[in-house]
Amino acid sequence: MSQKNFSAAVRQDGLTLKDVPESLRTAELCLAAVQQNGWALQSVPDPLRTADLCLAAVKQFGRALQFVPESLRTANLCLAAVKRNGCALEFVPESLRTEDLCLAAVRQEGWALKCVPESLRTADLYLASFDQDWRGRALEYVPESLRTADFYLAAVRQDRLALEYVPESLRTADVCLAAVKRNGWALAYVPESLRTVDLCLAAVERDWWGLALQFVPESLRTADFYLAAVKQTGWLLQYVPESLRTAELCLAAVRQKGLVLKYVPESLRTADLCLAAVRQNGEALEYVPESLRTAELYLAVVKQNGRALKSVPESLRTTDLCLAAAEQDGEALQFVPESLRTADLCLAAVEQNEWALEYVPESLRTADLCLAAVKQDGHALQLVPEFLRTAELCLIAVEQDTSFPFGSALACVPKSLRTAELCLAAVRQNGYELQYVPKSLRTADLCLAAVKQHGWALEFVPESLRTADLCLAAVRQDGEALDDVPESLCTADLCLDAVKRTGWALQYVPESLRTAELCLAAVRQDGCALEFVPESLRTADLCLAAVNQDKRALMFVPRSLRAEVLAKIEQKTPGGEIV
Repeated sequence: MSQKNFSAAVRQDGLTLKDVPESLRTAELCLAAVQQNGWALQSVPDPLRTADLCLAAVKQFGRALQFVPESLRTANLCLAAVKRNGCALEFVPESLRTEDLCLAAVRQEGWALKCVPESLRTADLYLASFDQDWRGRALEYVPESLRTADFYLAAVRQDRLALEYVPESLRTADVCLAAVKRNGWALAYVPESLRTVDLCLAAVERDWWGLALQFVPESLRTADFYLAAVKQTGWLLQYVPESLRTAELCLAAVRQKGLVLKYVPESLRTADLCLAAVRQNGEALEYVPESLRTAELYLAVVKQNGRALKSVPESLRTTDLCLAAAEQDGEALQFVPESLRTADLCLAAVEQNEWALEYVPESLRTADLCLAAVKQDGHALQLVPEFLRTAELCLIAVEQDTSFPFGSALACVPKSLRTAELCLAAVRQNGYELQYVPKSLRTADLCLAAVKQHGWALEFVPESLRTADLCLAAVRQDGEALDDVPESLCTADLCLDAVKRTGWALQYVPESLRTAELCLAAVRQDGCALEFVPESLRTADLCLAAVNQDKRALMFVPRSLRAEVLAKIEQKTPGGEIV
């Protein structure tokens, strides 16, 4: 495999560095590898584990700190590591585990607390760790001297499962209420004496899966309790005992979540209850008994979900019901019986969704109906019969075309109607439509209007019309239009305008014009444009400007300058963060 292939491989997966022969593991290749996956640092030859490369590695994966030589584990590098992965604190030298560094670590990962020196374990630090601790375990490490009632209250407000580690004597009503409001499942650790109706309700209301219900005392699981619960979270109906699933309770549940009709006893699925369910969610129709699927119910279904018309029996697809469906979702027209697709119903459908025109019978695709469709989106012109594509309708269509880059209204305009006026309107709406303008109509004024709207339209401008002024207008709209500017017009001023608009356009600037001033303007707009800056111009200041704009530009900084650039960044940003 060639060096080029190895480079491509490690940029895709940094861990493939281990498969590269040692003699080919260059500094550049190793940097690319650790920037893709910091863990690749273990495969970097010792002589190449420089401060810059190690910093890049830990910023990608903090625990790569374990592979950083002891002599390079500086305060800034260790801080970068723990900010990326809090548990990298395990590999920070004891002398560098300061209060700020430890705080940064536990804020990133609560488990890092076990690596914090005893002398630095303050109440604030413990509380900070709870934000990132998903198992409540951080509380295990808190010294007895800090475990006050106020501390526990703050802890359970931050950590959803911390209540498990609060001593029974300190599980007060306030602490327990704060805990279940954070996560209903914490009810499992609330003392029996404190499991009041209000507290249990607070718990089940914040427990999507209904797991908290199992910890509600039997004495409290009354009809009123369950009623209050399902009013807040309809899904809880599935956990309500069959004997307590009353009509009132089930009605409250389906009004909150229609699909829980699935859990309503068959005997209680009345017309009114099923109607309430489908009004909340049309898909609840699946659980409505066949005997209750009346015209009134289907009407409620399609008003909530027009395309549910597909599930309505043919015999019940009345004019009124189909109209309601089409008004909710125009594309429901495809499920309307042919005999009911009247002019009024089809008009309602296309006014709701222009693409419903596809399902309008040819005989009903009138001028007015097609006009309603293209007024919504000009690209619907493709569904208009050829004989109705009049000059007036086509003009409206191109002025309303919002389909770029997935379609074109002008492409659907008959060639005989592509007049100068219509084409001008089209390119003013979308410059890229210039490709569909007849060559005989591509005048200087029309082409100028096109590139002012979309710089890339320069690709379709005749060579003879690519003047200095027109090319300047194009690159000012989109710098990458420089790719289609004739070499004879690629002046220093024009190229400068291009890179100021789009730094990446630097790749299209002739080598002879890539001056220090122009390259600086490019990287200030897009740091990664540094890739196209000549090696001789990649100075420390220019590289610093690039990396400040986009930290990914660091991969294009010459190895000889990386230390200087990173040092300047660290001077400006505490902790060496690249901004």
